[in-house]
Amino acid sequence: MTTRVERVISEVIPQQDASESGEKGDERWSDKEKIMATMAHHERLKLRVAAEGFDD
Repeated sequence: MTTRVERVISEVIPQQDASESGEKGDERWSDKEKIMATMAHHERLKLRVAAEGFDD
């Protein structure tokens, strides 16, 4: 099926990179966020497979 688009409107908001603005990002925060997300995912999986009414 062929679709024809005559006009597309989009909004672009430019942002400066951290290297351009002179600021250096702290990579420890991204590592911490990855670890926290992994731990939260692990807890969700643990609750998902846990049997109700039994001590695992």
